[in-house]
Amino acid sequence: MLSPQLFNLYLEEALVHIPVLKDMYLHGTLKAYADDIVCTFNSREEGQRIVSAFEQLDATWRLALNKGKSVILAEGQGAKVAGIQTDKKAKYLGMRLCLDKAEQRKECGK
Repeated sequence: MLSPQLFNLYLEEALVHIPVLKDMYLHGTLKAYADDIVCTFNSREEGQRIVSAFEQLDATWRLALNKGKSVILAEGQGAKVAGIQTDKKAKYLGMRLCLDKAEQRKECGK
């Protein structure tokens, strides 16, 4: 399909214009395919900074973060980080991601 690849080119160009996101993208802590994005971070404060960086994409690039469809994997299930729900499970590119390693292996059929 051509559409996700074209969107990837647009998204990559947008990401490298926001220093926080560019650094994550270059260091592999931000992965993106079309409109599915996964980021890894270590603290609530870092998560809030990343969400703020994504929100900057809306003004220039017209890329809006849909907080209602977003999930942050965290131990504190039910809490919110920068308006985004936290949970112990999330879906990325059709695959279920879990914080618990045993549960993740079960999800992957291993």
